[in-house]
Amino acid sequence: MRLWFDRVYNDQTPPTGLIGPVTDVARFMMAYLNDGDSILWPETIALMNNTLENLSAPGESAQGLGWRARLTADGRRYLAHSGGGPGFATTFRVYPKENLGVVVMGNDSTMDRKTVADVLADMKW
Repeated sequence: MRLWFDRVYNDQTPPTGLIGPVTDVARFMMAYLNDGDSILWPETIALMNNTLENLSAPGESAQGLGWRARLTADGRRYLAHSGGGPGFATTFRVYPKENLGVVVMGNDSTMDRKTVADVLADMKW
């Protein structure tokens, strides 16, 4: 399956197929949490966040610019984006008010990435 070793696999729908190392994901997350940090413009971050504050009911979610905004039963707000393909699964979350980011990347398409991300986000760092 050589195709999954290419950095960009283009035989997918438009938002999928970008493949990269965890270091790139961490760099993006840090840029987001640091209001841009030369990778993202603050205006872009504001657009990404625009649906998050509008959530009012626990369990509610909304789609924003590249993110799924969620409000948990205990009132935590986070933005998430998940992905996957043959042999891998990922999820990326940021909790802006908590200045917290969680990334789960695995070499298993059946991995329960939501539960792993929930456990990591609930840890006291």
